[in-house]
Parts: sequence; C-alpha cells; structure tokens
Amino acid sequence: MHVIVCSTDYPPVIGGIAQYTYQIAKALATHDQVKVLTVRTPGWKEFDKGQTFMTVRVPNIPLLREALFLRAILRIHRTEPIDWIVSAVWFPCGLLAHASHNLRGIKYAVAAHGSEIFDDYVTVRRAVKSLCRAWKGYMFRQAAWVLPVSHYTREQLAKAGVVAPMRVLHNGVDTDVFRPAPKSPALMSRLGLGPATTVLLTVGRLDLHKGHDVVLRALPLVREHIPGIAYVIVGAGPERARLGQLVDRLGLTGIVKMVGTVAEADLVDYYNLCDLFIMPSREMPGRLDLVEGFGIVFLEAGACGKPVIGGNSGGMPDAVLDGVTGLLVDPLDVQAIAQAVVRIGQDQEYARRLGRNGRRRCEEELNWASLATKLHQTLSEGTQAVP
Repeated sequence: MHVIVCSTDYPPVIGGIAQYTYQIAKALATHDQVKVLTVRTPGWKEFDKGQTFMTVRVPNIPLLREALFLRAILRIHRTEPIDWIVSAVWFPCGLLAHASHNLRGIKYAVAAHGSEIFDDYVTVRRAVKSLCRAWKGYMFRQAAWVLPVSHYTREQLAKAGVVAPMRVLHNGVDTDVFRPAPKSPALMSRLGLGPATTVLLTVGRLDLHKGHDVVLRALPLVREHIPGIAYVIVGAGPERARLGQLVDRLGLTGIVKMVGTVAEADLVDYYNLCDLFIMPSREMPGRLDLVEGFGIVFLEAGACGKPVIGGNSGGMPDAVLDGVTGLLVDPLDVQAIAQAVVRIGQDQEYARRLGRNGRRRCEEELNWASLATKLHQTLSEGTQAVP
C-alpha cells in the first residue's frame, strides 16, 4: 500500500505526537510504501538524511502550510496513487485528509490522543481549532478508521457522537533504546544521590494536572518509612515556580531534584536511575486541555524494567496495568499515593516483578513494530469495523 503519514509535529521537534508520528512511519515502512508529509523545523535536513522513507516538508506558516500540504497530496496522488492518508492528529492534517478524500476519494485514518479532541477557548490555538468543530465532525464521520490511543479517548469520541469505525492503537516505545541498564554513577554524582538512595522519578511537562504537587505532599509520609528517599523531576513548564515554593514550604529542598529539560538521548539514564516511576495525573474540572490521553512515559519506564504508579484517570489504565506493571491510585489522595510508594519501595521482589512485567509487555505488545503491524492490518481491512 502507498501510505502518506501526515503531521505538523515531527522530529527533530521533541514531543509525544512527534515521536508517535515518526515511530509509526518508520515501522510502517517495513510493510508499505510510506511518505511523511510534515513541516520544516530547525535541523530537519540532517534528520531526514538518515531515513529509509521519503519526507516531504513545507514551510511551517499557518494557512500557507495547509495549502502546501493539500497541493503536495494531490501532486503525489497524480503520479503515484495514494491508498491511505494516516493523520497523526485531526488538526490540521485530519481536515486536509478529509478534503483529499472528497476531492480524490483517498481513504484516511486519523489518530486521536486526548485533549486535542475537545473544544474550548483556553488558548488561541485551541480557540481556532474550536471554530472548526463542524468540519471536525464531518471529518470524523467520513474517516475510514479513527485510531484512539486509549479506551478513554475512544469513549470520549463516542460521547461526542463519532460513529466511524474505531480501533484502539496504543502508543508504543522503542525497546532497543529504552532498556534496563545499571544506574549511571556520573548521573548519581551530579544529582548528589548515594548508592542506598531510593529514587522516585517523574518525567513530563510541569503542568497543573501531572500530579507533581500531590507527590510532593506525599513525600513527608513516605519518609517516615523510607528515610533515604529522593524525588527527581525531569521537565519544564508553567508550574515550575509553584512547585519550587511547595518544596521549600514542605522542607524538601534536600531530597527533591528539579533538573529541567533533558535531551532525548539522556532520558534512558534517568529512567534507569530510578527505583520507581510515578506520575499521578488527574482530570481538572473545566480544563479539557489538561487530559492524560495515555502516558507514553509509563512505557518508557516500563521498558527500562521499572515499576510505575499512575493516577486512575484519563487513559492511564491502558498504560499502567494495575497490579501487573504498576499501581493505579486516586490522583488526589495523598495518603494512597504515599502508601503505594511505600508498598513498592519496601518490597524489592514486588518491585522487580512489576518491572519485569512492564518490560515484557513492551517487548511483546507495545513496541512500535507490533503497533505498526496492527496498523497495517487495520488499513488492509479497509472500512470493515472490528470491535
């Protein structure tokens, strides 16, 4: 099959959807003829040189970008008929796939992640997207496949009236990159961590819903049982100042390490540094832009053989199998979060079992090759709906 994978988020830009698009395209290219349609970003020429599939890039200027995307699709289709357009998100690529379908009859599938499917006016970008809600509705109705990344996202789409065939296609992880390894002595030294320190880790943007604040409030309770605890926070965002103030207020300055943004290549060292990964994200009333549709970081930690704790909200029950790869907790319950940390932190065999299960699940089900095979099979089925 000739497949166009389309997204405005794509490496060398860093981000979950950018990685989703790239990894799906790379793995799908082992089954099909793949071309990626995306935008120019700093470093794009060097990045594209090493790929085994063609990448078509256009200037990242709103409106011009969309016009050039559509022109590229029609030009490619004229010389090499396109079987499928796979859109990594509905805006703007899903709308352009819909236009291509109506102009040339090209089938399309569109992925759905989480917060981007909701309409609100919290930011200018989201307000612009909300103005396209009618077109979005037509686009979802005419899609040959809609690909939610979690059952939560699928339920939200169904509530919104989407009746197109849907199949859950989870996020994945590169198990060759994210794999168990010894703790880095250099990183331990840089962060001031001793060999006996029990390390908690959160990786993610410092947003209000991610749960960093609740973990901080749970730490004094955890220290009563695990005195040698440290909490490493990787990421940047609008909550940085507030979290710093909370650390000071709780007297946690010595044990909380806020390291900011970390290069993609260095993330695996942080995962392997920790004894337990935690991110108790929660849903925020009135903030549909703050929703955890899945949580790829749980897979990255699991692929490194680490037990994980997640909030029982959004799409996280798909990322964390409760009692199998980690624990799900009430993301607002400080006591429950502390108890979960202590339970795993004090039982090394239990922690190892959860970590082994997480690694096995990533190797067998949630690696990109397996997910691309599932996508290839889905596209091959055409418009036949499968539960």
